[in-house]
Amino acid sequence: MSNPSVAQHALSLRDVLLEIFLYLTRGEIASNARVCKVWQSLALGEVWRNASIVGLVALLAPLTRKEPDIMVFSHAIHASDWARFDKYAWRVRCICFDATPCKYGDSVFSQIAHARPRLNLLPNLTEIKLCGSHPLSVVTLFGHASVKTLAITSTAIDGLSELDEQSITESSAMLSYLPTQMPNLRNFRVEASRDQSLFFLVGPLTLALRSLSFLEELYLPATLITNDMVISLSLLPYLRCIEMMPSINPAPLDSLPSNGFPSLKIFGARASIAQAALWFFKPGFAKDLTSLSFSSPYMASYSSTESYRDLAAMIASNFKLLVHLSLSPAISPFTLLPFDVLEPILSLSTLQTLRIMNQDTIEVKQDDLVKIFKSLPNLTLLSFQLDPHYLPKFSIATLAALSPLAPNLTTLALTFNDGLSDDLDVDTVVPFRKLRMLDVGRSPIVAPVQVASFLSRALPDRCALGFDSKGDSAWEKVQELLPAFTQVRQEERRLTLTSIRPKSA
Repeated sequence: MSNPSVAQHALSLRDVLLEIFLYLTRGEIASNARVCKVWQSLALGEVWRNASIVGLVALLAPLTRKEPDIMVFSHAIHASDWARFDKYAWRVRCICFDATPCKYGDSVFSQIAHARPRLNLLPNLTEIKLCGSHPLSVVTLFGHASVKTLAITSTAIDGLSELDEQSITESSAMLSYLPTQMPNLRNFRVEASRDQSLFFLVGPLTLALRSLSFLEELYLPATLITNDMVISLSLLPYLRCIEMMPSINPAPLDSLPSNGFPSLKIFGARASIAQAALWFFKPGFAKDLTSLSFSSPYMASYSSTESYRDLAAMIASNFKLLVHLSLSPAISPFTLLPFDVLEPILSLSTLQTLRIMNQDTIEVKQDDLVKIFKSLPNLTLLSFQLDPHYLPKFSIATLAALSPLAPNLTTLALTFNDGLSDDLDVDTVVPFRKLRMLDVGRSPIVAPVQVASFLSRALPDRCALGFDSKGDSAWEKVQELLPAFTQVRQEERRLTLTSIRPKSA
């Protein structure tokens, strides 16, 4: 009997098959499960790795319509139904309670709870996503000690307003059960699409967080953050990331415990500048942050020039180890802030990414950009796109002045005005060394051919050009021309190298 071919051997390797499955749809992967036993095991593992509650419920018994929008099991769940369920249950790593065309009647989850043959229905489950309008209490059906991630999306939170009082009570109770059912939770996310009354979640959530000793990442709406919760969070030994989701009216913070947050490295603040000061200046707040994202609600408070400068000084004096910084504080309408409000930030020599986002603008000149790169030599990302109604005082030719100062830059997002300097010597332009993305946002443009020619000199090969589709459509012309100009530059460099190469004797 002949040996298997190289291709046959390759298609029996686990890593090769998994790589192939990445390019297939869920249905195509399911079809591949019928090829052979080797493919069946891997294919079914991929199909059922991320399961929906719809698919899992359908495994147990057919559903029938009890009311126009209510579905129930057509018969009681038998041992044979559980045997079919168990054939796939051990493969599930993530379950999503997604939106369904019809709601499940209470009897569906009640039957599952009472008839289940064991507590851990999905023994290898590590992640739960609650995405549809299901009561939070359904999480208790599947949660156990192996679950590391729990995400409750805005759709599920918004759906709480449609639940009756008993379901809301059960949902609140579920949060209290978290430390018992999922004591090893590492990542916990709660989202809300709009400001709404979530007061009934605050108490049980605070109690739950206090006992989640292994929690590492927490994402919450700012309206859920209270002083009691902050005290609970500050005592968690492994908590390294706190992100406060956007909220129009963030809860005030009056105090912080001392010597708290022993592992906190990443912090996202959604608050007024005055509220931020309550966090940043407290002795108990982590001073060795490596990542800080700060934004303030536009309608809740306006930032004057002095308050913006105070914010920058506050950050620079308290967080000297920052590697990533993103600032988006609200600015009074039609205010043009001077660049020197950012001066304190330039003392943070460890910064690698800097994002400045504002509803209005900061006045930036070419010399200011040069100053940024001279002060922050380790920058790999700079995003400084401002309101397009306020044109900056530098053109895209500024890239020629920045490229020698930014050896590590991989991403640059700037808004330029529409001019190219007539006295620019394009032959002396040095391309960026590592730039992989230039995003020009809504920059205006009047000479796309000249701009494309210039960019072919300033940008390295394989650097992508990004722009806002709502901006000037002439950037599409630049994007079309750029590859041709780049090919010309490559040929020019090849000819130059050939001409200076010494001839062999």
